[in-house]
Amino acid sequence: MNDIFKAMLAAVVVTVATAILVGGAHAQDVDCNTAGSTVEMKFCAAKELDRADADLNAAWKQAMAGARRDDADWLPQGLPARADLLRDAQRKWITYRDAACDAQATMAYGGTLQPLLGTLCLTKLTEQRTADLREYAGAGR
Repeated sequence: MNDIFKAMLAAVVVTVATAILVGGAHAQDVDCNTAGSTVEMKFCAAKELDRADADLNAAWKQAMAGARRDDADWLPQGLPARADLLRDAQRKWITYRDAACDAQATMAYGGTLQPLLGTLCLTKLTEQRTADLREYAGAGR
């Protein structure tokens, strides 16, 4: 019994290692302009979301830096700090974005496109929020 278990475990390890190697090589070959399979579309959508998220993080840092400067320069006494309001709004926006995209993804409930629809929605709302934060960062000056 012990030898059978070892043989099965070795087969699983080889299978997983092969899948990882093949998957990694395939991911490098994907042309997102012509992605046709669901797997390729998911891969490309995830890359776009990563890019959008990086842009959002950069815009967030600029907006927070501007809000903190403005708070230090001219925050009237008794009013909430812009930085605190912005942080609260961002937390609420993240909750909204995630819920809205979960709901939108159910248009393909249980299907292979459900995760793709969710990712596309996250990218769209993230890009919109990035534009809003950039506008916010410029408004305080």
